[in-house]
Amino acid sequence: MSERKLEKLRKKMDDIDSKLISLMADRLDVGGHIGKVKRGMGKEVRDEQRREDVLHHAEEFAKERNLDPIWVSEMMQKLMDESEKVQEKNIPIVAIQGERGAYSEAAIGKLLQEKAIVLPCETFLDVFDVLKSGEAEYAVLPIENSTEGSVNQVFDLLTENNVNIHKEAFLRVEHCLMVANGTSLASIQEVISHPQALAQCRHYLEQKLPFVKAVPHYDTAGAAKTISQGKGRNVAAIASKIAAKHYGLRLLEENIEDNKNNFTRFLLVSKMPVKEPENPKSSIVFSVKHEAGALFKAMEPFSKKGINLTKIESRPKKGAPWNYVFYMDFEGDARKGKCAEALAELGKHASEQRILGVYEKGVMDETVRTG
Repeated sequence: MSERKLEKLRKKMDDIDSKLISLMADRLDVGGHIGKVKRGMGKEVRDEQRREDVLHHAEEFAKERNLDPIWVSEMMQKLMDESEKVQEKNIPIVAIQGERGAYSEAAIGKLLQEKAIVLPCETFLDVFDVLKSGEAEYAVLPIENSTEGSVNQVFDLLTENNVNIHKEAFLRVEHCLMVANGTSLASIQEVISHPQALAQCRHYLEQKLPFVKAVPHYDTAGAAKTISQGKGRNVAAIASKIAAKHYGLRLLEENIEDNKNNFTRFLLVSKMPVKEPENPKSSIVFSVKHEAGALFKAMEPFSKKGINLTKIESRPKKGAPWNYVFYMDFEGDARKGKCAEALAELGKHASEQRILGVYEKGVMDETVRTG
């Protein structure tokens, strides 16, 4: 009995340690963000008055919690020293839709080959807003999923905003069922997650949790965060293994997605110009004239010149009922050679067209996971 109790308490301490480390990482990210703001204002990184204020607050709070204020002060000074180091490095800020631990965060390492500060945003519109304002240098956005299809709002926002696609990556999505410490599989009454994640685990939920209510949430990692904050002891979340670790949750089951070949394509976008890609791929958007055969004539040059089209999709044109815009991806550089020639031919039959990006083509790598 005592041995079991000891193990239970150690597990509880491990969960607390995971949350502490995640919070320290979050604090350093905020510190890096503060460094950007300070540079924009022409201020020095080190602010002695601010340090004194932070230490005073920490010491007072320590006394309220019956902790040694000297010990807490020493810890806070080390944290602030580390924060100042991060602020001095000028690390790029990358915006994502969702909370820390979201699948988009897992894609950052594949898309940006340097350390980044993650800026979570509630909506895709918020992501584009921080890009436009310069608060973030980059954004990582899901554009389509192999099971559920395109993320239409991202397509629309790419068209409406002046940003450049820098790179793409394909990541395998592995969903996990997670709960707070003390919640068992038998006690679960609700499962919360993003609607796409719930849809991608539909068969699992029907077979393993047939009487459990599936409740849509704004984000997979946000669902994990909600549970970590104690909002529902009989609630489980579907999210990534990274999210479970970040929020100190217990994994009940891994790889619960119905389709094991479940991949999401992510884009790295920015207002900054794109470096010359070694293996180029192009994304464009266009509308055709409202006449018979216009779309066929627009597409024909790509076939004749042997250009491989990897995607074409239509979306309703805003403000023009029953008119459509077409998104198209193809291999090659839209600004050069036969691709540029095909685009010029398309222009003869298009009412409007724009290059969304010429960027490095991603490689489908089944070893890359988001868990």
